[in-house]
Order: sequence, then C-alpha cells, then structure tokens
Amino acid sequence: KDKEVHPFGEQPIDVSYTIIALHEFNNCFNENKYVAYMKTAFEWYLGNNHLSQIVYNPISGGCYDGLEHDHVNINQGAESTVTYLMARLCIEKEIQKQHEFAEIMEIENSTEQ
Repeated sequence: KDKEVHPFGEQPIDVSYTIIALHEFNNCFNENKYVAYMKTAFEWYLGNNHLSQIVYNPISGGCYDGLEHDHVNINQGAESTVTYLMARLCIEKEIQKQHEFAEIMEIENSTEQ
C-alpha cells in the first residue's frame, strides 16, 4: 500500500502536549471522547506511527528523540523523556480515575441489592 509522505519529523514533545491538552479538555468538559483521543495519541509512543516503530524505550525508560521520514532518531534526550513521562502521567491519572469510578459503581450496585 502507498504510504503517506511525512516531510517533517515527529517529536515526542508534540504528542505529549496534545495528550496534556486533551487531558485538560476532559477535566473541563468531562467527555469520554477526550480520554479515547488521549489513548490514541499515546499509542504513537508504542508504535502506532508512520514508521510502526516504538518511540518509548522500555529497557532504558527513556524516549527516542522522534521520527524522521524513514527512521527513528535513537537519541534519548532529556526533553523527549520528560515529555513522554508527562504524557504517561496523564494517561495513568485517567486510568486511575476509571478504576475509582468502577469501584464506586460496584459499591453502589452492591448496596442497592
């Protein structure tokens, strides 16, 4: 299949700021679509990108510096790692909120019976 040409590099900071903005939208408007968008954006780090390559390095805990047209920039600078961790924190907060909500619903359902 033909692949779309990406004339510009993709950097973790851009994805992270997108996730942070979506997190804030969800905090303001409380709409689940923003959480879904956050998860989709976060998948970029895990290989859902134009190169189908992981950007987060699970061995070092770092994050590669981005994607070029045809390769991953394997440098792992502080900015990339910090912005990855900021995005991950937002995702983990949303997962925690979902677990807490599920627990509350379970308690409410058990007291109604």
